[in-house]
Amino acid sequence: MAAHCEVRLRGLTKKKDKEGDWVSVTFQVHPDELPLDLLQAPLGQRYMLAIEGINDDEAPANTPDTKVKDKAKRDWDELTPTNQAGILCADKDFRAWLQVADEHEAAERIRDMCGVGSRRELCENEQARAYWDQIVSTFRAHQLEVQYEDNLRRDHGPANHEGQRPTG
Repeated sequence: MAAHCEVRLRGLTKKKDKEGDWVSVTFQVHPDELPLDLLQAPLGQRYMLAIEGINDDEAPANTPDTKVKDKAKRDWDELTPTNQAGILCADKDFRAWLQVADEHEAAERIRDMCGVGSRRELCENEQARAYWDQIVSTFRAHQLEVQYEDNLRRDHGPANHEGQRPTG
C-alpha cells in the first residue's frame, strides 16, 4: 500500500512494553483522506512513514524541526519553485531585500508579486513561474552587487563621498 494524506499531530506518549521503549504518536486524519487499506489492516500491521511539515498554504514548513539535518544538498535548479520560494522566504537577506519582517510576510509578498494564492502554484502556472524566475534573478543580481561592494571595501578601504579612497 502506498498512499499519501494530510494528517495533524495530536499527541506523543512514551511507552514501555516487552520489546522496550516506544513513542506512541497520534495523528488525526480527515475521513475522506484515510486510505481504505489502513481501515482494513490488522492491528499491529507495520508501516513506513515519510513525514514533511507543511504550512497553511500547503508549502513545506522549512523549520529546523522538519528539516533532515544530514540531507544531501541539491542544486538550486533541481528544486521546485515552491521549495525555492520556501528557502528564500526563510532567508533574512531575501526578506530584507523584499522589505518584509518575517517569513509569513515574505510568502505573502511572493504570492502577490506572482499573482497566485499559494506558492505551490509556482509549479503549475507558467506565468507565475516566469515572475518567480525574474524575482530570483533580480535578487541574485542584488546579492552579487552587495558582494562586489563588500569586496571593494575589504580590498581598498572605505570610499569617500566622491567614490575615491581617502589619502594621507
